[in-house]
Amino acid sequence: DSVACNSRTIISDKVSPYTILQNLRLKNVDKIIIGHININSIRNKIHLLSDMISGKVDIFLISESKRDDTFPKSQFLLEGYSEPFRLDRTANGGGLLLYLRNDIPTKSLALISENIECIILEVTISQKKWIIFGTYNPSKALISKHLHILEKSLCHYLSLYDNVIILGDLNSEIGEEAMDDFCSLYHLKSLIKVPTCFKSSERPSCIDLIL
Repeated sequence: DSVACNSRTIISDKVSPYTILQNLRLKNVDKIIIGHININSIRNKIHLLSDMISGKVDIFLISESKRDDTFPKSQFLLEGYSEPFRLDRTANGGGLLLYLRNDIPTKSLALISENIECIILEVTISQKKWIIFGTYNPSKALISKHLHILEKSLCHYLSLYDNVIILGDLNSEIGEEAMDDFCSLYHLKSLIKVPTCFKSSERPSCIDLIL
């Protein structure tokens, strides 16, 4: 079993993320906790991140890490986690980091098409093979293209795995046509039910998804 959380939602509750995640861990000792945050550049936030997730979240995706190859890997190692799977764009935009607890068996899988930001992993949980897609879609206008490219890898690997998780900042809500069609086709459901993006305080949106 797994529990999904989204750190934008946690922060918006005006309660300490540390406290919320700690309580979540205590209530789900035997479950895998999976989370995501759009961090909008990790470079000066790694210590805050470590304090927030270490010992509390088992699989954690960071989108918009905003790193390039000038950043050493040692700068972003977290205690209790394997070296993160890393997909850089530039220091000014994009980028993914995917952390896994260091005792979770993991294998990197190839993206069938390399035109989107996406990390694909095979993860073994309770002797079952899971496939996890960590992805970032930079613009709502690109969601149809992004999902079409994502489908190529999903279709390629789908028959080999018991469970599928897709998480990240998709810049699209579940009710929008392209996302709704994609989820219906693959029988996916959203585990995030509340707003995650508060750029508009009057109309917050749920665009950071765990499917």
